[in-house]
Amino acid sequence: MKRVAAALLLLAAAAGPLAAQGYRVRVESRLQTLAFRGVESDSVALGDVVTDPDGSLVSPDGHAVRCVGAWCYFWRAGPEESAAPWVTSADFSVWGLGVDGLSVRGSAQAALDVAGGASYAGTEPPVQLLEGYLEYARGALTARAGRQLVTGRLGYLGFDGGRATLRAASLGLEASGYAGWSLARGASVPWNSPAANPLGEFRPDQRLVAAGGTAAWRSRWADLRAEYQREVDPEVDKLTAERVGMGAALRPLARVTLSGGGEYNLAEGTWGSADATLRYATRTMDVTLGGKRYRPFFPLWTIWAAFSPVAYHSGWGSVEVAALRRVRLRVRGEAYAYEDAEAETPLASVEDDGWRFSWGATFLARPDLTLDGDYHAEKGPGAASRGWSASAAWRPNDRLGLTGYASNLLRPLEYRADEAEAWWFGADASWEASAGLLLGVGVTRYDENRDRPDAGAVDWSQTRLTFRVAWTLDSGADRWRLPPASAGGAP
Repeated sequence: MKRVAAALLLLAAAAGPLAAQGYRVRVESRLQTLAFRGVESDSVALGDVVTDPDGSLVSPDGHAVRCVGAWCYFWRAGPEESAAPWVTSADFSVWGLGVDGLSVRGSAQAALDVAGGASYAGTEPPVQLLEGYLEYARGALTARAGRQLVTGRLGYLGFDGGRATLRAASLGLEASGYAGWSLARGASVPWNSPAANPLGEFRPDQRLVAAGGTAAWRSRWADLRAEYQREVDPEVDKLTAERVGMGAALRPLARVTLSGGGEYNLAEGTWGSADATLRYATRTMDVTLGGKRYRPFFPLWTIWAAFSPVAYHSGWGSVEVAALRRVRLRVRGEAYAYEDAEAETPLASVEDDGWRFSWGATFLARPDLTLDGDYHAEKGPGAASRGWSASAAWRPNDRLGLTGYASNLLRPLEYRADEAEAWWFGADASWEASAGLLLGVGVTRYDENRDRPDAGAVDWSQTRLTFRVAWTLDSGADRWRLPPASAGGAP
């Protein structure tokens, strides 16, 4: 992949100062300070355990313990680890390379933990080429070669290879096909890269080969789309994934849209996720009803595919209305339930359904001041939560923006002996220092209290700082040029 990136850069440099050559580069750099405090397992001999007046068993330093035989086990708070991830991303486009329709496009990211390399900071690998490809677009044909990202109903797939798209605009038809070496999901690295740990020895030894295609038809009344995708392990010549997906959006009436679709896992012979949504939208009202079935997907080479993941079904609805000229109200509710796991639990009763609910409002107090508030609550298998959030955004002019916010979250945890409550509040500021240069700074304070009767009631409170710089540089070749003014003035 380094050779591919080098070839793209050399091609752009070798093009020379052609008359119609243009470029556009956007660089964004963000630095954030944060902290993490996990837990560590510990043990104590049964003879050293202390019995509280209420009969509870605790370690000599006050931690609740669970005893098995001659030893008792507990969790204590781990050391606090600080991190300051500094992430810089760049999107670039270069065109006018001497061939009509030829361009170089891509995006890259560099990450560094300024505070000293905490394992959770997400700075590995330190440099990633997210996308980088040579594109030829002329008439009905678009062809790409290099590192690319395909998105759709089947999720997203990164690969190093080629892709071609053909369009028949008069008929509303479009078809594309692609093939190459696939990348890990969630990171622009191959599955056999050390950065894909902790999968360890379960990862493939060689890069997987991916291929697929899409077909779409668009009209005034309907959009239809079909997708196909497969991956093969070339070392053993075995199929690791094969899926097909279908999606549609229908507009039978003005302001009414019916959309949905589903997927089928050909490699396992099972149905995957599916959804359907009905929406009615006007200038003053937006009503949506929907339902879905979600089943996680795992390639056959992973150990997770052997656990037969259980799907869940949900139904939800939302309403948003403009109650007054400057006020918009919204409410949303959802109920869900898991399918039967076919696992017997004669000594315990396990919940398999839950619900979520939220409501909120947005108030345009002045043309330059917007107020927003939300309340949400949910209860499901294993945990529940409720809380609220509020924010105020003030934009006194076109170059300066200020935002303040506050939130609260209460989390009673079903399988733990504590009740955690978290507060956070902060402010952000952004300033357009000059054309193409945006500066930002923010500060957030988190306060979390864990209400439990032993020494495990530790705080996770911290203050986070954020600094951001975004810079856009271009040749000006893609800007619209206004026609010359009339010498005679307005008629």
